[in-house]
Amino acid sequence: MTEIINAGDKLVNRWMFPCNDGYCLIDTGFEKSYGKFKEKLKELNIELKNIKYVVITHMHSDHVGFLKKLLADTEAMLIYDASDKRRLEAGKNNLNTYVSRFEYLVLSRISTLFIETTQCFPAVFYNNYADAKTQPLADYGVEFMFLKGHTECDLCVKFENKIFCGDLCMNGLGASRRAPTWIYNKYDMLASWTEIMNSGAEYVYPGHGKPFKTSSLKSASEFWKTRGVLRLYANKR
Repeated sequence: MTEIINAGDKLVNRWMFPCNDGYCLIDTGFEKSYGKFKEKLKELNIELKNIKYVVITHMHSDHVGFLKKLLADTEAMLIYDASDKRRLEAGKNNLNTYVSRFEYLVLSRISTLFIETTQCFPAVFYNNYADAKTQPLADYGVEFMFLKGHTECDLCVKFENKIFCGDLCMNGLGASRRAPTWIYNKYDMLASWTEIMNSGAEYVYPGHGKPFKTSSLKSASEFWKTRGVLRLYANKR
């Protein structure tokens, strides 16, 4: 099996794996974490120029934050679900969502008071991109799955026996029975979890927390079938 590298920090995972004489990076991080990311690459003896592809799973500031800076410093091809292009170019999280638990609702409300810092990211206008729907990395054994639930567009990456899911599933801080803090649509999330379980992948690599076995989504799904979620704001995009 191919070695999976985590070039992330305590808040956000940045999964990488070898691809086409370079690396494929899954998501970035908050805008201000770019320096730490470059330091991490030096520790791993990976040159920035060797990042050949950057996949964005969804348009939230902790996953897109330093994308603009990274693309300016590399010749990487950007891969994402182009149906979410307007959100990428808007540079702002969609706040029309639900929250998994009351304490996370309180924290989210506090966080959104500082909207320019916590909920916005540098807008990206970039021509060297591939719509994931064209399956641009199929020759390297990479499959893109088009799911939703955490956001309107959750792009998952299947590679070997693993699925990189962004925040569609979570583990650790901010998670609640595998559910993310923010849930755009609970029923879409559960349907997406079913697709992940039926994908044949053995492990899920989330954007936050440690990898876990795909089979654990079964009991989590049963829990969330009858569990309610809380509205963050009404019609605030």
